[in-house]
Amino acid sequence: MIKNRLLKNDQGQAVVEYVLMLAIVVAMVGVMSTGFRHALISLWRKMARDISAPCAGCPPPPEVRFF
Repeated sequence: MIKNRLLKNDQGQAVVEYVLMLAIVVAMVGVMSTGFRHALISLWRKMARDISAPCAGCPPPPEVRFF
């Protein structure tokens, strides 16, 4: 009887550990995707500024907006 009770506790602990690990993985993926998104946006902004400028040292035209 004691052995059965310990087995049920172990199964419950495994479920809790699985849910916590799943939550950690989802949080890490969210943080990584946000970081990559910001890096990609800043790269595209820089490229858009460089491409939209009329010459190599000139600023981009005022009608070009970067969000």
